Amino acid sequence: FGGGTFDVTNDVTLASRTTAGTANGSLNITGGTFTVGGNITTTNSASANATLTLNGGTLDMTNGTINVDMFNAQSGTLQ
Repeated sequence: FGGGTFDVTNDVTLASRTTAGTANGSLNITGGTFTVGGNITTTNSASANATLTLNGGTLDMTNGTINVDMFNAQSGTLQ
């Protein structure tokens, strides 16, 4: 996500794995405002890999939580 405004009312799920295999998911925020009304989450599995990168812009978690395998906070605002 690189600019403008993006609002999610509920959860954002990265790397959702429900069957066999591997799931990889990433969210890269480099500008703008990304608002999450719920949580940023992933499947609780060694075969699901979720990465969140904040490298500019604003990540507004309202009252939610972040549950990912890797969180890269490089620049920008987390609120």
